[in-house]
Amino acid sequence: MQESLDEDDLALIHALQICPRGSWSDLAAIIGSSAATLAKRWTRLTEAGLAWITAYPHPATMPNHVVGLIEIDAAAPILDHLSRLLATERRAVHISHQVRGGLLLTVIAGSLDDFSQLLLGDLATMSETRVTNHVITRSHLEASRWRLNALEPRQIQQLQRLEAGSVDARTPDLRALTPSMLTIAEALVRDGRASAKTIAEQIDRPDSTVRRQLGALLRSRALSFRCEIAQSYTRWPVTVSFWCRTPAVDRPRLLDQLMSEPRVRTCMSVAGRANFVVTIWVESISEILPFQEWLESYMPSGEILDTSIVLQATKRMGWILEPDGRASGTVVPYVVTGPSETVAEERPRAHSDGGGNSHEGSSTSPAQRSSRRS
Repeated sequence: MQESLDEDDLALIHALQICPRGSWSDLAAIIGSSAATLAKRWTRLTEAGLAWITAYPHPATMPNHVVGLIEIDAAAPILDHLSRLLATERRAVHISHQVRGGLLLTVIAGSLDDFSQLLLGDLATMSETRVTNHVITRSHLEASRWRLNALEPRQIQQLQRLEAGSVDARTPDLRALTPSMLTIAEALVRDGRASAKTIAEQIDRPDSTVRRQLGALLRSRALSFRCEIAQSYTRWPVTVSFWCRTPAVDRPRLLDQLMSEPRVRTCMSVAGRANFVVTIWVESISEILPFQEWLESYMPSGEILDTSIVLQATKRMGWILEPDGRASGTVVPYVVTGPSETVAEERPRAHSDGGGNSHEGSSTSPAQRSSRRS
């Protein structure tokens, strides 16, 4: 029997989108339940892969990092193989199959050199493929701010106050994560609500040490937390991206509208002919054209160059997904504590022409392992 999400499930997930590490007792008082009921409900949701909380480094802790969108076109059997292979690549945090054909990856690299190594080294060894890259120059809206819209405005305001009160009012210390914090951060990538006791057992450190280190990490706000949901179990199972070209002068007005549009999940500026990408979650294909018309009305000097629909997402922020979008339980965290491992598996090959595209080559190399806004 297929799992489903009822209104109480959605309310809890919405609450955790706003306050991902809030105590069950605090959340219960706001959304009208008991701490025991919420804990049991969350256990059911996570065990079924319907919702989960992860963490990732705040961009300010990685001043030299590069984020890019990479498109890979190839025959369907090759794409399926590559999707499974790239799922083990830590830098490839998102992977999806597009209806028009090809894979779309979101990649986070520690530096431009690291990004170049992935693009010109690892990915350049793939044959019978075409690789196109787009460097993200600014993320205007990220998916952690998307909200389910399952709570009343009063409840949302209470949760926002609760979350605001859970962090230090002083300026956050957004320095690079220390080695001791990286180990804890990796545990939080796998379970964003993990307690100090649970983490201490996992990494074999004294409870008191982890409690102190975890507290310092949370106060530093060096990590961002994100409550995710299996998309196909929501009212908005369709993901669409609009690849636009719009002059900078149009963007302030356009961004004002996108920030308040509940269907928008992400928007970002990228380098290239298409210089602005908007991604939405919608109920059906029939919503695409009306949204496109709405979007065009706010960029009179721009144009939509392409529209892409996601056929299947296989990885989201490091979490490997089942075919129906549920979390599989396997996580390939971007946060790492040591050098990447490699798996001796031959991968298809290609070489870069230096212009953001790659074509066939002749060498092989091992694969590198590694919701509505409130």
